[in-house]
Amino acid sequence: MAQFIPADVITDLDDLSATIDTTGSGNRTAADEIHIDTANKIIYVAVDASNGMTVSGLTLKCLYSFLKDQWKNNSTLIKFPFPMTPITDEQFEFTNGWNLDQVDDTGAKGGAAVADTGSRGAYTVDLIRTGGWSVNAGPGTNDTERWFSFISLGALDSNDQIYYRQVDDTTSDPIDIVLTGAANQAIEFYSDPNGDGSTADGFNYSTFFEAFLRTWSKTYADANLADIGAEAGITYQAYRFPLANSTDVKVSASEAAAAGDDIAIDSLVGDGTTVTVTTEAAHGLETDDLMTISGATETGFNTAVGGATITVTGATTFTYSNATNATENSSPAVASGTYYNNMEISWANTSATTSITGFNDNAPTSVPTAYFTVTIDADVGSLHGTNPSAEIIYQFVQAQLRKSTDINANTSDTGERQGNITPLKLNFVGDDLFTLGQPDVPGAQDYEGVYINNYAEADQNRLHFWGYGSEVNFASTISSIARSTNVVTVTTSADHDLTTGDYVTVSGVTGDTTFNGTFEVTVTAATTFTYSSTGSDGSGTVDASSIVAPAQFINLTFPFVAILTLNFSQTLVDDTDAIYRVFFTNDDAGDNAGNDYGTAGAIIVQDADDVDIAGTISALSLQKTYAYDANVQRGTGSDGTDVPITSVAIGLNTAQYISAESTITRTITNSVTLVAPLERNYDNPA
Repeated sequence: MAQFIPADVITDLDDLSATIDTTGSGNRTAADEIHIDTANKIIYVAVDASNGMTVSGLTLKCLYSFLKDQWKNNSTLIKFPFPMTPITDEQFEFTNGWNLDQVDDTGAKGGAAVADTGSRGAYTVDLIRTGGWSVNAGPGTNDTERWFSFISLGALDSNDQIYYRQVDDTTSDPIDIVLTGAANQAIEFYSDPNGDGSTADGFNYSTFFEAFLRTWSKTYADANLADIGAEAGITYQAYRFPLANSTDVKVSASEAAAAGDDIAIDSLVGDGTTVTVTTEAAHGLETDDLMTISGATETGFNTAVGGATITVTGATTFTYSNATNATENSSPAVASGTYYNNMEISWANTSATTSITGFNDNAPTSVPTAYFTVTIDADVGSLHGTNPSAEIIYQFVQAQLRKSTDINANTSDTGERQGNITPLKLNFVGDDLFTLGQPDVPGAQDYEGVYINNYAEADQNRLHFWGYGSEVNFASTISSIARSTNVVTVTTSADHDLTTGDYVTVSGVTGDTTFNGTFEVTVTAATTFTYSSTGSDGSGTVDASSIVAPAQFINLTFPFVAILTLNFSQTLVDDTDAIYRVFFTNDDAGDNAGNDYGTAGAIIVQDADDVDIAGTISALSLQKTYAYDANVQRGTGSDGTDVPITSVAIGLNTAQYISAESTITRTITNSVTLVAPLERNYDNPA
C-alpha cells in the first residue's frame, strides 16, 4: 500500500504537461501528467515514474490553473468550452459536459488502491487534493455528481490506515482511504446519474460521514460531521477532520492475544522443558504474550490455570515452558489469549437493560439506580482464575473495535455490531478507566450506557461508568410545563413510559429556564409527571425542541474500596492451625458504644462483600478489601473515615500469639505485618 506524502502534492502548474486527444481513442500513455480528451470531455491524470506525477497527486486549484493556461495557449483547446468554473480556491464545478476520468484498466468505474508505478497508477479522482467539485452539463442543469475533499489534521505514521463510512448503520463495511498515513482524498457523496434532480437512481450522503483511525497499540480516533460543525450537511468543498493518534501506553499485548480468538494449532512438540507450537496460519502473537493452550488430546500440552508466557520464534511458531516431551500432531488444540478468551460484549434490548445500584452520590443528584444497554463482561472463566485489571479489559475491547465482523454476543436479540464501525466504548484518563456511552446509536438503541462486570476488585476505585437514569429509550416532546409551590408538572405529547424514581433531563424550555435540568420524577399519569424544583409559580415556554429524555450520567463511580494486605511470618504459614482476625480497634467514629478491641463487644472488620476478614493462614500474604465509603459497622457516621484496626494471629505448634495496630486509610496501599515468634513451649500430649 502506498503512502500519502503531503510534501509531494503538486501545486505549481509549471510542473505539469499535457497530452491532447481529439479523436476519443482512450489512449492513456504516461508521457504527460495530464491527458485531455476533447471528444469525450474527459480529463485524465497519469501516475508514472517517467512523468512528474506521484500517487500524492495535485491540488484541484493547480489543475484548474493548468487547464486555463492550456486553453489560453493551445489553438486546439480554445475551440472547446472550458471545463471548470471556480467558486473558491477549494471549490469548483466541472461544467459544459466535462468530467474527471473515473475508469480503471478494466473499464470499471470507482476508486481503487493506487500503485507506485505503472502506466495507470491510480484513478484520477483519487489524485485530486484540497478541493471539492460538482459535475453538471452546464448552467441551469442539475448536478450529476458532488465530491468533497476529506483532509485529516494531525501527523500520522506511514502505516496508519484511515477509513470511513457514509451509511448510518451498524453493519455496513467501511471504506479505506486509498493511501495510508495522513489523508487528502476526494470522496463522492452525491450521485444523480440521469440528472433529473432525484437521487433515487444514485445516493445522497450529504448528512452523514464518519472517519476512523484505529491502529493497534495506538490511541483510537473517530471524527464525524458534528466534529467539524457540518452536522447540517456538506457541500462540494474541502473539509478538515481532526484525526490524530499516539502510542497507547495501556496496550501491552499483541492484537492477536487481546482479541481472545482461538488460533488453530498444527502441531505441538515437547522436549521435556519447552514446547514448540506450530500454528496453521500466521499467529500475529508477540513475545511475552500470556497464552492458554487447550484442547490437546495429549493433555500434558494444555497449560494450567494462568496460562503460559510465550516466546515467538517465527510467523507460525512460538514456544513456552512445559515439562511435556510428547508430540501432538492432530489439531483440535488451540491457543488463545489467557485473559481474553472468555470475555464478551453484548448489547441488550430495552426490556433487558442492565440496572445497577450502589453508586456514589457524585452525579447532579443522588443516583440509586442507573441503566446500561451495553455490558462488557470481563469474566475470564476457569482458564485464568482471577478477574482482569482495567488495562486487560481495555485491550480486549480495543481489539474488538478493529474487527470487521460482528462483536455482539447478543446478536439474536439486538442485531449485529460490526466492530470497526462501532463507537468507542472505553477511554483512559491517567490510570482511571471511563466507559463511553452516547445519546444516539445508529440503527439500534436511542440511548446507550456502558457497564463492565467481573473486573478486578482492586480496580473498582478507578472505574467510571456512563449510564442512564431510566429504562426509557426515547425522548418525549413536552406539550406543557408549569410550577406550583415548588413542584413542576410536565405534560408530554405522547406516553412518556417513565417510572417513578427515574431520572430525566428536561431541556429546551424557554422563558423560565429553571425548568431545565436533571430531576427525579414522580409519575402521575401516562403523559404527566412531576419533579421538585424551587422557583416561582408559572409556566415555561415550550416548542418542538422542548424534550424530556433519560438523564445521562457520565461519571458514575462506586464507593471507594480500600485494599488491606496482611503479611504473615513463615512461622504462621508453617503452622497448619494458625488463624487470623482483624478487629476495629474502637468504634469512636461511629456509635462509640465501647465495642473496642479487648472487650467482649469487639467487632470483626468485614470486607467489601460483607464477609468477616478472618480465616486460616495459608500464604505469606493475603489481600482483602474494605468498603471505605460504605462500611458502617462502627455505627452511623463511621463511613468515609479512617479505620483503626487491630490484627491478631495465633498458631499452635510453630507460631505464638501476635497482634498489631494500624489504620485503613482511603488508599489501596494499606498493610499489616504479623511476625509471630517461634513457638517452643506449646504441648498437647496425645
